[in-house]
Amino acid sequence: MKSRHPLIKRLAAGISALAIVTGLSACSAQPGTALSVDGKVYSEDEVSAASQELSEMFQTPYTSVDIINMLIPSQSAISVAKKHNIEMSDEDVRKAMATQIEDGAEEMSDTSVDVLRSSWMIGTLQQTLDPETATNELLEALNNSDIDLNPRYGGLSKENLMTPPILLGVLDPALQAGN
Repeated sequence: MKSRHPLIKRLAAGISALAIVTGLSACSAQPGTALSVDGKVYSEDEVSAASQELSEMFQTPYTSVDIINMLIPSQSAISVAKKHNIEMSDEDVRKAMATQIEDGAEEMSDTSVDVLRSSWMIGTLQQTLDPETATNELLEALNNSDIDLNPRYGGLSKENLMTPPILLGVLDPALQAGN
């Protein structure tokens, strides 16, 4: 005995396909955008290139999701660091990298520079302040950030911390409700 009529099966399959297509087409207000942090926009191509570049540079695999997760606190790290008179320019990052790698620091993409700056500033803040104070200030700044994340990479909690996607490439309805 069949549990479902063939027409119902086709309708269910069609609805599922429509949901997937709709989710994929609604992935970003700006097509090709992976992330926007306080007005600074990172394209999917830039994030992918940084992923490749940093993976090669450090001989460690970094995915686009890893790069995005490191970029989310980037502007918060800059603002908190500035408050404590800690600054690091693009040139400072490139010079620091040139002392650690033989080739490529000068040609490093701006997105890779942003990832490294963010990481170094967070580390410097945790060394300069006590780690708890640094973390609290960073979380407060992050909570006040304007972040738009392409849902195919994950979601954002109320505190602007990255959460994993439910299904890769598909918009999570719970994330829509939270926006």
